[in-house]
Amino acid sequence: MARLPRLGWPGGDEPLIAEVAGHLGGSGPAILGAPLVLTTPRRNLRPFLPIPFAMYAMDTWGVLFSRLPISLPRGIPLTRPPWPEYGLLLAEAAASRSEDPWHRVGAVVLRPDHSVAGVGYNGAPAGIEIDWADKEERLPLVIHAEINALRWATPDEVRGGLLISTRQPCPQCLTSIAAYQLATVFFRDRADDTTALAQRLGLAMHAI
Repeated sequence: MARLPRLGWPGGDEPLIAEVAGHLGGSGPAILGAPLVLTTPRRNLRPFLPIPFAMYAMDTWGVLFSRLPISLPRGIPLTRPPWPEYGLLLAEAAASRSEDPWHRVGAVVLRPDHSVAGVGYNGAPAGIEIDWADKEERLPLVIHAEINALRWATPDEVRGGLLISTRQPCPQCLTSIAAYQLATVFFRDRADDTTALAQRLGLAMHAI
């Protein structure tokens, strides 16, 4: 299949390339029957889309960018993830800040309108030094990611919202989550099974 020329702007170092498949699927037409190749400078990933090609009538204009299968290097999809997965991405970023070599955990609290109310990771209380090499000694000293995320929120603003964590919340964290009247908990990694407790506290809990 023929390719359009690479499109980009002058300068920039080591362009990143995103290929947009020509076929949009469904009743959408192809764009000149060929994939479009975009280049962007590595330090600026904002889309740059000159339009040197013809664009035909479509069912709705909004379907164009919602259905283009664009992918970036390293397998990062340029799509809108569902809210739980969006929250998990934020929680994973928070987890990267944790000093705990045994479990690096991140959590995020989303309000009912899905705006971010709080983000946290597991770590030491302010002013307290922890010997992270001692797996057991560190346990009673660590503030869990869920608690650190909740401390930025108030029960009124997050009532009915979501908490997303990279690890299944422990019983103490679930109790605090219920106290904030959150509706649903999502987690990535399984730990001790707290499903029955979540149900008892009126929380819906799901693995992602």
